[in-house]
Amino acid sequence: MTADHLSQNEKAVAGIEKITIADPEQLSDPWLKTQIIDGLTGTNHENIDPSTNEGESGIVAVDLIIPSGVVTLD
Repeated sequence: MTADHLSQNEKAVAGIEKITIADPEQLSDPWLKTQIIDGLTGTNHENIDPSTNEGESGIVAVDLIIPSGVVTLD
C-alpha cells in the first residue's frame, strides 16, 4: 500500500463475517486446516459437501459485513 492510498488513515468499514468452503473431507489436511482456521479467528466458517455445490470444491462464498448490512460474494 502506498502512502497516498485512500485507506491509509481511515478505520476499516468492512470485514469478513463468514467463509463457506466446499470440501468432501472438511479440510482434512491438518496443516492446511490449522492455517485456515487460525487465519479466521473471529470469523464464522462453514464446511459444506461439494455435492451441494454442483460437485465443485473450494471457497463457495464470503459474507462481508459493511455498515449497511451483510453482502454475500458467491
